Formats: sequence, C-alpha cells, structure tokens
Amino acid sequence: MSKSFLHTRLADALVELLRNAVGGLFWVRQEAPLTFKDSEPEPDISIVEGRRDDYQAHPVTARLVVEVSVSSLQVDREMASVYAEAEVAEYWIVNAAERCLEVYRDPVEGRYQSQQRVTEGEVLECGVLSGVSVKVAELFAGVAV
Repeated sequence: MSKSFLHTRLADALVELLRNAVGGLFWVRQEAPLTFKDSEPEPDISIVEGRRDDYQAHPVTARLVVEVSVSSLQVDREMASVYAEAEVAEYWIVNAAERCLEVYRDPVEGRYQSQQRVTEGEVLECGVLSGVSVKVAELFAGVAV
C-alpha cells in the first residue's frame, strides 16, 4: 500500500531534522529493515550506531525508531513490544490524527517502562541522542490532518 502525502511529508521532515541533529555520528535510515531475533520490521525511520559503511548486514537494533501513523496507529502501538524486545532504546509514534508524538523509553523484558505523550506547544527531547529535539508544533506546521 502506498504512503499518503501526509505520511511522506511528516517522515521526510523528521528525517531531515534527525540527520541535521546527529550529523555523521549515526546512520539515519528510512524504511529499511532491522533484523531482530523473530522478525524483520521496516520502520519509517531508524537511527543506528555508526555509519552505513560499518555494516555488512541489516542492523540488529537501533537507538531510536520512529513510525509515522496516519492510518496505522493501533498496529504502530502494538509494535512497541517488538521494538522493546529488540532493545530499541527509544520508540516514537508520530500520531498524525492527534498531532502529537507518543514516546516509549526504557525497554525491559519486552516492555517499555516509560510512556509519554508530547503535544503541540511542547518540545520532545530525545532521551538517547544528545542534542536531538523536536518542536511538535513545527513538525505539524502547515499540515492539514
């Protein structure tokens, strides 16, 4: 199924922000597989240790995974357990319908211990990538949902 313009716009805006924030210190990937023990999801965005040339196969975890949810919110919420099991340090869902970011942190035994909702007017400070922040209002600026 093809992605909507809204999905693409939000994902592209975040990729640009994240690449600018992390520079060459991490590999920012878009719609690329992560190879976990029992699955191989293709998140909208993932940030992994090192650079592209450091890998000969798909990464097995990530510092940060982001899913943009325009029509897949329930599925994206269910993916939290998959990402937590693979020890993805932080997981964001861009909840387009409610114009907010859902943030999951601190994976322990397949569950995130911390969940937070960051709304317009607030700034999300990434807990696992120093200097990475998202002004939620700017992410959704000019976007009709």
